[in-house]
Amino acid sequence: MCRGNRREEIFKDDVDRKLFLELLGETCEAKNSESFGGRMIKEHNQRQADSLIQASLPVIGLNTIDELKALRKSHPHKQAVVWLVKTRTTVRDRWLAETLNAGSRPMFYHGVKRYRAPKRRADKNLKRELENLTI
Repeated sequence: MCRGNRREEIFKDDVDRKLFLELLGETCEAKNSESFGGRMIKEHNQRQADSLIQASLPVIGLNTIDELKALRKSHPHKQAVVWLVKTRTTVRDRWLAETLNAGSRPMFYHGVKRYRAPKRRADKNLKRELENLTI
């Protein structure tokens, strides 16, 4: 078992450790899950990202995700959607690149930077509209 901060013991004694493991087992049984980590969180974030992408399409004047994928990687609308997804979810860059045909990590960060502090009026307006999206 891992240690706590400053290598302190996590459990007071063996009874405390057994109580923790018993409660953990009951929680996992009640939720019918062997793990509350990784896969479930990843799937939740991907669903949330998909919802954000779908909700952003009308704002940027597109009807389908295929139209968004067809835009060039440096297109302001594609970069705005990348910014939106990166700021509201924790999906991996690889997933976002494949889903939006958005290019490499440097392209993501260029878009995120562009919309974090937009200089152009059109970028400011688009950011404001995307910030108001609810899913």
